[in-house]
Amino acid sequence: MDCAKQTISTDGLGFFYKFKTKRCMTFREGPKSLEKMPEYYWLNTAKENHCSNSSGLIKWKSDGRCFVTSQNEASVDDATTICRNLYKGTLAVLSNAQRIRDMNVCLKTYDVEDEYWIGLKVGRKGNVWANGKPIDKNTVWPWASTRRGGKCYLAHKYSARWKWANQACPTSIFFICDHPCNT
Repeated sequence: MDCAKQTISTDGLGFFYKFKTKRCMTFREGPKSLEKMPEYYWLNTAKENHCSNSSGLIKWKSDGRCFVTSQNEASVDDATTICRNLYKGTLAVLSNAQRIRDMNVCLKTYDVEDEYWIGLKVGRKGNVWANGKPIDKNTVWPWASTRRGGKCYLAHKYSARWKWANQACPTSIFFICDHPCNT
């Protein structure tokens, strides 16, 4: 059975399910609070999210943008330069639930354990994305319970989910670039 042709049913609470088959995994669409999502919410197929692993670079599409992980570690400044020069993009702007979900699905699909810089920094008036937009204060973000100190943010695996934590910007770790899909 093709995942796209599955019957979708509701549990009466506004949650929709695709049932597990030979090639598809359970997927739950529901509440906006990312912190309260059960583990199986993040499960999906790589095909549905356009995930691929090409020569060690994990790539996916989300919300009209393309994302790619790095193979090398770099500081935030160096990672920003690499994203701009190689892809005409920025560090990952994970500014909505769709982008966060798709990142989680793709990194989980390839069983990634690394830490990645994302395009979020502490600004003078709060947290700001690499595209210059402030973080939406009405959205629940996947913050890690631990704070590491620093003015830049990374995504790291924490209790089987990807969470965000702040870190000193000169630290060299892997990173995720966000770019137009035509580059």
